[in-house]
Amino acid sequence: MRLSTFVASFLRRIMRAAAQHRGVVDRFAVDGALVVVGLSERRADDAARAPACARTLPKRVDPWSRKRQVAPPVRMGTGVHAGEAFFDAIGDETRRELAVLGDAVNVAARLEQATNVDGAPLLASSIAVDATGKAPAGPRAGADAVAVSRCRRRRSTTARLPILE
Repeated sequence: MRLSTFVASFLRRIMRAAAQHRGVVDRFAVDGALVVVGLSERRADDAARAPACARTLPKRVDPWSRKRQVAPPVRMGTGVHAGEAFFDAIGDETRRELAVLGDAVNVAARLEQATNVDGAPLLASSIAVDATGKAPAGPRAGADAVAVSRCRRRRSTTARLPILE
């Protein structure tokens, strides 16, 4: 499989997972994307849809990776955070683009990076977990479900998911 076909197919799965949960892909990186929930229209269930989208991603990518016999298999790491963000066109008259910026985006990105160290496929900030209004549940609930990550000069409590059922 050509690299461009592989990447396009991978990113298509991310877009479908985002759309399934009324999320929007703000931007693509080489091997991932920033998905924002509640961008076009704020809804009461935004906080629940973000982790649901994050749990959907491996359900779409893992079978595809196995079917294509990708070696090594595609490994996903996802960071989930909730908060206010700036959304607008940035740039000047020579180049403009829509962007989502802010602390919420930065924390989500750092949580995603922390999945490489922690080994958990999905890390969510305590703010994101609390915003769902659901108590942690599942096999890793309670003290074992909490990890502490350093987010550049910040101590952020994170929960390994899936703990929200």
